[in-house]
Amino acid sequence: MKLPHQPDAVGIRALDELGRVDWAGLEHAYGKGVTTFGSNQSLDSLGDVSGSLSLLRSDPLRGVDVLYSNICHQGTVYEATACAVPFVAAVAAGDVSDDIRAQLLALLGEIALEGSYIAPRRSHSGAVDRR
Repeated sequence: MKLPHQPDAVGIRALDELGRVDWAGLEHAYGKGVTTFGSNQSLDSLGDVSGSLSLLRSDPLRGVDVLYSNICHQGTVYEATACAVPFVAAVAAGDVSDDIRAQLLALLGEIALEGSYIAPRRSHSGAVDRR
């Protein structure tokens, strides 16, 4: 299994490396790749892990909120979660406000807790499988 990309930069600059990950091939809470929810703009970044990470640049509160939905939905972690974690950690390590840093670290903690349990049939919270 290929290891997730580790950004070279920290802070918001780490997001410049999002293109180094094949997000289209990764499963998240709403399917694989970018999924859409019609024309409802309030749902724009749901189903788009790279897009929700990118939101950390312009609307960090919304970015954190949508990341929870995409990569740690109701306590379940996904294939895309493993690839998003290095970016979340890199952003948290850099030039963000203490409030956003605390929220990103809380997200990482939640992922760590939920990822420690395997949900073999996706019927309850935990990692989808051993990957």
